[in-house]
Amino acid sequence: MLKKLFITALFTLLISSSFLFLRVFFSRDVVAEPLRPNIVTFLIDDLDTNLFNKLLSDGYLPNVKSYIKDSGTTFTNSFVSVALCCPSRATFLTGQYPHNHNVLGNVSPTGGVTKLDDTNTLATWLRDNGYFVGHVGKYLNGY
Repeated sequence: MLKKLFITALFTLLISSSFLFLRVFFSRDVVAEPLRPNIVTFLIDDLDTNLFNKLLSDGYLPNVKSYIKDSGTTFTNSFVSVALCCPSRATFLTGQYPHNHNVLGNVSPTGGVTKLDDTNTLATWLRDNGYFVGHVGKYLNGY
């Protein structure tokens, strides 16, 4: 049972709940343009700190541990506006509270991807500023 839970959490972490936004540098000119930083964002839901640390200490996700956790920043005090998948993801993408972005639930008529105006999100802001943007995994329910 515990192994199934770990595999489910691993799948959630690596496949279904990851957002990946990155910029790939290509230069067509001889004179290179100034480099901007790569931006990689992982959005994971339903994985609390205790389960995440248990996965890492049991040897699961070794690359996540060595390349991200051990070399990165850990936020020890995090908050969400609504502890529900779609409203929380929409808040991350727009920087707005649910009463402003209008994604109030996970499925229609109060939520899901149909309620999100995705013409004004983190991905569009990055794209509009010259970044190449990619997405891997879950976006919002119904996408």
